[in-house]
Amino acid sequence: MSRSTRRRGRLLVAAAAAAVAALSITACSSGGSPAADDPADSGTLDWWGFSPNVTVANDLIAEFNKEYPDITVNYKFYPNNTEYPAALRAGLASNEGPDLFNLATNAAAPVDQFGSFAVDLAPAYEAALGADWKDKVSPLAIDSFTLENGSLAAASLGYVSAGLLYINQDLFDQYGLTPPTTLDEWKQVCATFTANGVECFTVGAGTAAFNMDPLHSIANSLHPGDWQKASEGEISWNDDWFIDTLQAWSDLRADGIMQDGALGLQQYPDANNEFLQEKAAMVQMGTWYNGNLLAGNMTAAMEGAGVANPEPFTMVPIAFPDFTNKGEPGALFSDVDSAIAVNKKSDSINAATTFAMWLATSETGQQDIANRLELLPDSGALPDFSAIDLVNPEVQQPVLEAFAPLTQAATDEARFRLIKPNLYEALGAASTAVLEGTSPADAAASVQAAADEDRNS
Repeated sequence: MSRSTRRRGRLLVAAAAAAVAALSITACSSGGSPAADDPADSGTLDWWGFSPNVTVANDLIAEFNKEYPDITVNYKFYPNNTEYPAALRAGLASNEGPDLFNLATNAAAPVDQFGSFAVDLAPAYEAALGADWKDKVSPLAIDSFTLENGSLAAASLGYVSAGLLYINQDLFDQYGLTPPTTLDEWKQVCATFTANGVECFTVGAGTAAFNMDPLHSIANSLHPGDWQKASEGEISWNDDWFIDTLQAWSDLRADGIMQDGALGLQQYPDANNEFLQEKAAMVQMGTWYNGNLLAGNMTAAMEGAGVANPEPFTMVPIAFPDFTNKGEPGALFSDVDSAIAVNKKSDSINAATTFAMWLATSETGQQDIANRLELLPDSGALPDFSAIDLVNPEVQQPVLEAFAPLTQAATDEARFRLIKPNLYEALGAASTAVLEGTSPADAAASVQAAADEDRNS
């Protein structure tokens, strides 16, 4: 069965209850005894996470409670990913930690570090979807959260794709501009915006981790496939392909695309706020940013960015411009944004599993996630545009529909999941070093040294 066929499969609303019925046979409470007295349809759960945001999480919980009114879920949101790992480490080590917690393929909550604290959810998936459950779940979700012992540590809520820019279509229309498809067009667009006192492309280059997305996008344009090959250890990071990428990244400032003060800004909140304040016409984000296409979300986001009496503007995603000037965009790249794990120490393992499986496998849960636009559901569910309120449906809906097959096909190339800790830090450091004057060749050499350290550790 092909991947596209697998992803189109529809899932059962009753999946969560069936999953828990099977899991309760083997699950243990914090005391280590079988969870026979641990109800699957009632209880109070604490969920810790960095995604989704509080509004979306509470909406999902409210939908869940329509089917499971006796399960209370309290969501503790960590907006700063640097705070979450420390809090989670302490919580999981104690007996007072969360019942449910987010895991990730990046530094926010690495599955390699925290997966051992999680209940194996493979039996729950099999109970929910049948013996062929792996054919009904994105391989990206399975591969990302399966531990060396074969345990599935978390249930993916959906994945995100990157390699996109988001533009303020209203500003483009105001100045009669067309979204750029090539580097030369990008330079021309930025020249027009700058001449009119509008920042073109806001970059929070001080957030080293976020710099990996434009670096990856540039590499996929100049040297397709080489980033993935280097991530897998097949080629070196200090070869010409990456030196070219770092040079092109550094040149964005000289070309008038990246602002001079980019190194003094963080992607969140600085670049995000500049874009939402309509001070900048473009920002690089991934599909998680699609939530701002919803009128209510855009209004709240603008208010959060300090805009008084906000009037939502028309935002749309576009492909990252082609640096070979042929107008052929590079491949997108994807990772599971966050997955939900059940704590082995929880006194409510079965109820926690009910919630995790409802989100990950039920038709209702996956459709609700799809309609939030922030995640691409593992089931392949698409947004029901009749049920959502876009800022400008006439413009935005066709764009989202056009990008849907591209993002659904973008699960082969990794965003962060193949990047080991030393390499992760080195890539971030290299991205800022070249903007500070370090030669791309020297920066590339430091990245390869980190990759060698990861391989030898």
